[in-house]
Amino acid sequence: MPVKIYTQESLLIQEHRKHIFFIFLELSFTHKEWIRDYFELSAQPRPADYFVWPLCLSYTRRIGEYQSYLNFIKEADAQQKKVWVYTGGDEGWSQFKQPQRLVHFRLAGFKSSYNLPTEVLPTFIQDPLADKELNIIKNPLPPYRLGFVGHADGSLRKWVKEVLLYLKKQVKRISRDNIDFQSFYPSSVRRFYYLEKLGYLKNLKTDYILRRQYRAAATSDLVRRKATEEEFKENIKDNLFTFCMRGGGNFSVRFYETLAQGRIPLYLETDTQLPLTDKINWDNHFLRLYPKDTVSEIEFKLTAFIKANDLEALQLKNRNLWENYLTREAYAKHLFLKYRSE
Repeated sequence: MPVKIYTQESLLIQEHRKHIFFIFLELSFTHKEWIRDYFELSAQPRPADYFVWPLCLSYTRRIGEYQSYLNFIKEADAQQKKVWVYTGGDEGWSQFKQPQRLVHFRLAGFKSSYNLPTEVLPTFIQDPLADKELNIIKNPLPPYRLGFVGHADGSLRKWVKEVLLYLKKQVKRISRDNIDFQSFYPSSVRRFYYLEKLGYLKNLKTDYILRRQYRAAATSDLVRRKATEEEFKENIKDNLFTFCMRGGGNFSVRFYETLAQGRIPLYLETDTQLPLTDKINWDNHFLRLYPKDTVSEIEFKLTAFIKANDLEALQLKNRNLWENYLTREAYAKHLFLKYRSE
């Protein structure tokens, strides 16, 4: 029997679509049949298993619906129901008075700062192999290929630009956006230096395409954007390993793209919690690095990782991980299995 969820259905309109919790996107917009195996809307609060606020909380404040949210929480308390809330975007927002029964869904944030039960959402991506077969790299031998396509720039000009962008975001955060504070982190600059460090490893051959701007400044040119996206996907496909680290938010979309293509992330740990840690032993799927690791330490870790793993089998294992846990349907199924019994 599906989990029954109660929400403020008046907010499930096209105007808010980009900010709606993914379960409601599937129930009320895409009308996918599979979602009805796991969740259904309850028209009344009493029969519901959970109250679920339909919009990203920071967006809720921005459009003047925060009082409606507080009223929703009060009603959940009166009904003694657990509440699910969602914050999206790079930073998310968690500066709210939460009831004891609240569960927070977000893309990441910083694991050490979580102050209530948190479910981390994967970044839901389109299947890069939708019309293709998984191409296993057979019998990989050293030097192992390490790929990266993306925004990375270590110049002084970029440092200055990152500082100005950060200050602008802080003004916006205080005046309008209602997002969590995040320390200055010039991701494109740090990415450049980490990639440079990995280039010194003897048992890696790097295949980098470094861009000075996000998406090679092709966000508005559809033809050029498609070309850069294909270049990005081809680079992942062609290389056994791909370097993955956070961007503006403390999560990596590239990480999920890499798993979906059956490749192996070299993942830079920045106090990030990954999804479904109660189901997945993540260290069986990638090599975890830390910002302070030296070249020799990374070399040692990489050698140990390669000795401990069948690299051909791991490619298929990672593709299966993405299919069985990290797509919209798979993730919804695991939420259903976890929360139906509570």
